[in-house]
Amino acid sequence: MASVHNFTRLIAFILRRDRVWLSCWVLGMVALATFFAPVMPSMIGDEASRAVLEQTMKSPAMLAMCGVTYGDEYTYGAAYAQYMLVWTVLVLGIMNIMLVVRHTRKDEEEGRLEMLVALPVGRIANLFAVLKVSFAANLAIALLTAVVIPLFGVESLDYPGSLAYGAVIGAAGFVFAAVTALFSQLANTSKGAYGLSFTVLGLSYLMRAAGDVDPQSEALALISPIGLAERAQSFVSNLVWPIAVLLLLGLVLFAGAIALNLVRDSGAGLLPARKGKAHASFALQSGFGLVWRLTRGTVLAWAIIIFSFAAAYGSVFGDLSAFYESNDLFRAMLSQGAEKATMIEPVVSMLIMILSIIAAVPVAMVVLRLKSEENHGRIEQVYAKAQSRVFMMTGYIAVSFVLAFILQLLCALGLWSAAQAVMEDPISLEMCLKTALNCTPAVVIFAGLCAFLVGVAPKLSPLVWVYLVFSFLMIYLGGLSDLPEWVKDLSPFGLLPSYPLEAFDPAVFIGLLGASVALAAVGLFAYRRRDIKA
Repeated sequence: MASVHNFTRLIAFILRRDRVWLSCWVLGMVALATFFAPVMPSMIGDEASRAVLEQTMKSPAMLAMCGVTYGDEYTYGAAYAQYMLVWTVLVLGIMNIMLVVRHTRKDEEEGRLEMLVALPVGRIANLFAVLKVSFAANLAIALLTAVVIPLFGVESLDYPGSLAYGAVIGAAGFVFAAVTALFSQLANTSKGAYGLSFTVLGLSYLMRAAGDVDPQSEALALISPIGLAERAQSFVSNLVWPIAVLLLLGLVLFAGAIALNLVRDSGAGLLPARKGKAHASFALQSGFGLVWRLTRGTVLAWAIIIFSFAAAYGSVFGDLSAFYESNDLFRAMLSQGAEKATMIEPVVSMLIMILSIIAAVPVAMVVLRLKSEENHGRIEQVYAKAQSRVFMMTGYIAVSFVLAFILQLLCALGLWSAAQAVMEDPISLEMCLKTALNCTPAVVIFAGLCAFLVGVAPKLSPLVWVYLVFSFLMIYLGGLSDLPEWVKDLSPFGLLPSYPLEAFDPAVFIGLLGASVALAAVGLFAYRRRDIKA
């Protein structure tokens, strides 16, 4: 077909361009999909322990967070699918959204795609090539996952179940790639494509949660790609039809994206663009005003996300408290008959630490926005006027530092307000606030690290995300592994005391805040002296 002429060369070009980025994503996804397998026996324990855990995981709060479980017996395989499938598909959806927007709407927005289509290639060759690459990446993740999980030799994590598990996450990932390709034709900008695609991803999670909690809302879960992936019953029944439906849905969306690409003008979306103001406001005449205008969407969106996640986690406490009171075995397993507070405190500490890692994402994004403005050549227009580099970068750093404290406050308020509604003897607001404050320096240090890299070595700034993932893994796996303490302490969260279980340490708090300020100061000094990318 003339419309896809030379698409194979474009596939080679995409793979050449993304050889590092895509390889890291594929290997990272395989690690995420499989890392929990070898620690299952030590974490869950014997059959009696699994029976207790099954009752907890069937509570409405845990069903909403993690998903449903299948089978008459709560095997390691059934537990693995419940723990990992939903979150693996969510992260895989993020990968596919970023991949497709990167090579479609973003390339088109920045003029790179115009140079490609000027060559002897078909009109839809680029979109066709991107979706082929996405399908291949999801297939590679599915196959590697299916091969690796059984190698650990864990009971009930067998090859048929692993094949179903790998196939269903790969098929769900391809659906989100196709959804993003469709929205890339509708949206006028890459931000619009990202926004629409991530909205569908979030709605898929919420619809799945509603269907899992309430059997009468099963239709909502079946509409959601994530809920449909759960219905494959990996490691239990290993059903094929959900995988087939997901693949068919992906192909239909694929065809729809191509059909829309054929009828729209290059550089324009099919949805009408919103008109902006004819004149800029007075606030935009200052560096701080411009920084706020550029980052306010990120700040407000993530504030809502963090509060919503905190409230969702807080709703767990109602079921957790009731189950603790009614089950002697569970109480003995956790604390050898200790008081209920002994159970609540470590849960509060862990949940706020997880929320703090999520909060570090927008904090880093705000500072890295300065690098993005430089890469796109827009920051030159600002510095062409009487605008100081130091003043401009200070604006980004200040917004990120303030954002860190605000998000931590929202973590505490969201967790406490939801727990207040579901617990007879609720956790105190003071404990939530102090726990969130205890984690704040570890969040702020990511802002300082981003500022340091933007000033000293801007090409290395993506390493911040690697460090954030490392910190996340240390929280989840640090206590289960035999890693030396100094390895765990490489994460800023590893240096913090586990408040409220451990006493608040002012020296660590001040030390991490001081390190954040020092990193930001070095980055500011280097940014003032280095060349700006043209």
